[in-house]
Amino acid sequence: MDDLKNFANETETIIIGGSFYNEERKNVCPIIIPGHEIYYNEKINLSPVGEDSPYDDEGPISGENLFIIKNSPFGSFGVLICADYLDDELKTQIYKKNIDFMFVVSLNTKSDEWHVDMNRDCMKNKEGIYLIYANSIMENAATGKSAIFGLIHNKHIDPKLHSSVKYKFMEIIDENIIVADFNIRHKKPSLPNNIKTGTIIKPIYPYSSKKAKVLTTFFNAIGLNEKRYKQIDDLYVPPNNFESIYEKLKSEKIVFLIGDPEMGKTYTSFKLLLDSYRDGYEPVYEEKSGLENHLLKIDKLTADKKAIYFEDPWGTTELKCVDILQDICELIEYVHKYDTRIIITSRKKIIRGVEEIIDNLCDLSGHLEELNVGSAYNEDSLKELLQKYIRVFTPKWHETDELVQLVYSAIENQTLKTPMSIQKVIESNEAVNTTDKEILKEVIHKSAERTDIAFGAEIKAIYKDKDFDKIGFLCFPLISSFEIELIKNYYDDFLTYLNDKLRLGIFFKEFDSLIKWFNKELEVYNLPNQRLLKFSHDYYKNGCIHAVFTNKEIYDNIFYPILDNLSKDQNSNTRLKVSNSIFDYFEKFPNIPTDLIDNLCNDKNSDVRVSVGKLIANKFELFDPIFARKILRKLSKDDEIEVKIAVGQKFAENFDKSPNVAEIFIRNLSSYDGDDVRDLVIELFYTIYLKFPNHAKELLKKFSNDDDDVRMTACDILESYHNLFGSLSERLLLSLSNDLNYNVRSSAETILTESYEDHYDELDEDGGFVTEDFF
Repeated sequence: MDDLKNFANETETIIIGGSFYNEERKNVCPIIIPGHEIYYNEKINLSPVGEDSPYDDEGPISGENLFIIKNSPFGSFGVLICADYLDDELKTQIYKKNIDFMFVVSLNTKSDEWHVDMNRDCMKNKEGIYLIYANSIMENAATGKSAIFGLIHNKHIDPKLHSSVKYKFMEIIDENIIVADFNIRHKKPSLPNNIKTGTIIKPIYPYSSKKAKVLTTFFNAIGLNEKRYKQIDDLYVPPNNFESIYEKLKSEKIVFLIGDPEMGKTYTSFKLLLDSYRDGYEPVYEEKSGLENHLLKIDKLTADKKAIYFEDPWGTTELKCVDILQDICELIEYVHKYDTRIIITSRKKIIRGVEEIIDNLCDLSGHLEELNVGSAYNEDSLKELLQKYIRVFTPKWHETDELVQLVYSAIENQTLKTPMSIQKVIESNEAVNTTDKEILKEVIHKSAERTDIAFGAEIKAIYKDKDFDKIGFLCFPLISSFEIELIKNYYDDFLTYLNDKLRLGIFFKEFDSLIKWFNKELEVYNLPNQRLLKFSHDYYKNGCIHAVFTNKEIYDNIFYPILDNLSKDQNSNTRLKVSNSIFDYFEKFPNIPTDLIDNLCNDKNSDVRVSVGKLIANKFELFDPIFARKILRKLSKDDEIEVKIAVGQKFAENFDKSPNVAEIFIRNLSSYDGDDVRDLVIELFYTIYLKFPNHAKELLKKFSNDDDDVRMTACDILESYHNLFGSLSERLLLSLSNDLNYNVRSSAETILTESYEDHYDELDEDGGFVTEDFF
């Protein structure tokens, strides 16, 4: 006891030392507070089922002394020994003392029933209270299940602990140490509550000596030392189909785990291996090195009670083992001879490439499980994953609510959409010690970009394997959502083109087999009289974009020829989709597709021409100026007023990008007769003024000195918006009232007469206004 007291004084720690029987045969619990004597709480109620003392000839007796500690550095608390907790009257008296904690030290086998009572006490206590239940582990006497209870918010409750015990925050079943941080000012959830509101109980370090020993033995056996793996119990969030995967592993003895990059196939495989180890199987980890080496010793590995994980045995991105068919069939046949479990991860395209053939020989599909974007993890599970990584790795930015919310938002808007993308943000060297918002935003962006690159690498590997038909097929939904019949019609012709022009030697596959191949990446959706094909998730689309626009061969040989052919399709809607696609991917093109744009500018469909005009107006600074002006001249003289309106409007919105060109375009429009065009220029001018008032004033001055039609348009503008330009409007109208053109002069005089009555008397004898030179 002296050692405990010295420790308490040296560390300024309060120690509640369990219970034991003293010389008076009372069951007592020492409470050791730095700088104070030791207080002994005595057990008042003996066990209702009988209680043995450690003395040979005498039984235990009831105590009578009970201390309540008030206003200690760690709050106010009471301590009860075992059956005293069942005394409701005693508990009520203690609760009335407005304590923060009730500690219960116990030796019993009915923890589940006690948990229900503690849950009830939490709910009934109006001020809020924390109950700390410490139960011993002893064969036939105590079953552990020590736990912490508190009135915490629903979002922090772990439903896996106990569905009927809502406020059980943590539970441990073996020899444990728990470190937790409690809020004693607010022992109930704060109101109002939002996504950033933290929990009132924060676990700092749950530690189990028995569990740690199990993990250490496991990871030593398989040769892994990385922190992320050693803390798998604290970090792992199972995918939605984890139970299905594990049940299949137990019943079928072998599982092939495939899926998208960055979805945690390797991490899930180690969790399966660890769970199998806890089920009594000896773990074996075979790293990436080609299964042909493993098969030489498979008879040794598949002895009873072995659990084996083969990581990407046939290659990481491309097939490197020609005997894959034989390997898989032998494995499926072999495992059924033993009480063993085998987990194999592999790239989706490798397994898909042989799935149909193998299914005729052995049941591969019955052993397959997939982890794919959008189905394996939803938004909530990714947020749970983020919370766990923050708790374990504690990056500096997690101390700032705004920055935590920034990462949550990246999950919500699907910028971060895979487990590994979240892991990369947490473990980033740039972000781990930062509280700079811009740095964290850049880390999120880079992490998301690497996710796109990861799937893009899969597409490039397909090209490297010379599966050009698959790349060509993916290019159609990349360009736009086209009707399946249209894609089918182009598909065979395109493959013929590739074989004839490039001599690629493409093997023609059934069109429907490609839809089946990409059944996870693509989806068919129905509109009235249409069946359209599109990517099922932006993850796949972004990866495909990366592959196409960063690989010159894919772009030159496959993507661009398909785009070019579609731009000449008889259906104007197809051509419009091509034009919109050029707009969407414009900055990604290795070279500006000027031939395509020029042809689309002459399209007979006005919507297509409008799309081209918007592209030029938005991206003018990226074009060769001569080419851009040529296109704009065509569009400014277009027969369709809709084209002029759309392009002019886009120029007005982006006037600051190319004011000189925009000015010429709008001036040309103002030179045309027709009320529609004149109304358009007035509308454009108002838009320009709202965004760029100084530009608008200068443009109006130039209009007032241009040709007859333009000066007439200047009068129309001044009539509509003279209040916007203040004294400039008046001066311009005075000047135009002396114009040589009768229509211009008459229009200016009318506006002045109606809008500026104080100048009415200044009409000279020829009808014009007397003005001074103000330019």
